[in-house]
Amino acid sequence: MHSLSIRKTLYSLAIISLIAAGIGCGEPVEENDNQQHDEDTATVHGQLEGEGEFEGKAVQAYEVDGEGESHVVSTSEAEVEAEGHFEVEVDLELYTGGEMYVEAHQEEDEDEREGSVLVEADVTVEAEVYSAPINSETTFEVDTLVEAKSSGDWNDDCNSADHRFFISAEAASEAKASADYRSEVEAYARASASAMQSAAAYLEDQKEKSRSDIEAAFEARSEARAQLDAELYEAQTDSEAAMEAYLEAAAEARSDIGMEAEEQAEEAQVAIESFLVASAQLSADVQAEAEAHVDEIRAYFVAKCVEAMLEALDTGESAIGAVGEASADLKAQLRDEANSEARADAWATFRSEVKAELEQQHETLFEQIDLESAISAYSEAHGQIDAEGTAESIAGDCIDAFVGFWAEVHAEAEALAEAEGGELSDADSEARILVELAAHIELGARG
Repeated sequence: MHSLSIRKTLYSLAIISLIAAGIGCGEPVEENDNQQHDEDTATVHGQLEGEGEFEGKAVQAYEVDGEGESHVVSTSEAEVEAEGHFEVEVDLELYTGGEMYVEAHQEEDEDEREGSVLVEADVTVEAEVYSAPINSETTFEVDTLVEAKSSGDWNDDCNSADHRFFISAEAASEAKASADYRSEVEAYARASASAMQSAAAYLEDQKEKSRSDIEAAFEARSEARAQLDAELYEAQTDSEAAMEAYLEAAAEARSDIGMEAEEQAEEAQVAIESFLVASAQLSADVQAEAEAHVDEIRAYFVAKCVEAMLEALDTGESAIGAVGEASADLKAQLRDEANSEARADAWATFRSEVKAELEQQHETLFEQIDLESAISAYSEAHGQIDAEGTAESIAGDCIDAFVGFWAEVHAEAEALAEAEGGELSDADSEARILVELAAHIELGARG
């Protein structure tokens, strides 16, 4: 990235010519098109994380275009203050409303980069907005977003709030320590983009959600992320609380467009399954942290789905409470564990605890559920997806495999309902709920 500069040169002969032509000094001076106006600017507040030496550091604001090219949109460089805080003015004549980030660097050497952060809040005339503190996680978020756009993997199904959702501090830290940071950025960018594309396409094509509803949910999640950034700036929350807060906001945004807990779980599942395919291109350490992170996201939406299904089954407060405790234990274990075998054990424990509660009221029916064939076929189909493909191709292949899996799940539910002398036409069919509940847990447990 290069600073914008204006070179001023005195052209003596030209001035003499103008004077000779009768143009005097008393003529009004036309306003320069590049002149800045207070009413055409906004201010981004931020800070560099840590307690290091901040003297000699500066920041600039940039907008990323559709090709992944970055363009300066700040009125000028802004100095970083002694405690790491900064305020940078954005020129709204330059900013066109796309993804914006602030980058910190050494004042004397713009190429000596300190880090960067995406600005999620709406940047409008005279607005005062806040970004999250700049650290390795926010820098990785910027780098991967720019890469996704540069590579062509970013499309209208992608948005910065959800992109950041798929990145954890631990994965970013491992990527920073990697011997090939550039390769980590490329692979993670593709994983995130494929996850977002899978989610949006699945909702639109399989769940018949309108594009306007999907975009409304995008906007709501962006607003939630902007609020979270402001809280992080003010040090009002920590990373763990921040994750939980954003998950709640993301679920609420989906509820607002009429998505039930079951649909939200399906969307999360297909997104994560796409992410897992592309993440195979990450180094082992980054992949482990990335998979642990998305597993925690999966657990959140599956737990909410299971709770909703238990309520639909009228299982009772005692069972719902017990499963709620099991869900909390699952999420806590996944949060603290990057080892895949340990995560599989956590899911297996959760499955056993849910089964124990269900068998008290639905023992006969629950024991007849057999999803082994469906899971086996899905795992095979999922394993054949080309991890080196584009984000779009990975997303499409994952949706196909996912739809095939649910077709087998529904066939199992229908067979179970017929065996019990019932029909599956009722949306609240006991067989349907039990089979789909089991299917969501099995997807997590398969690792």
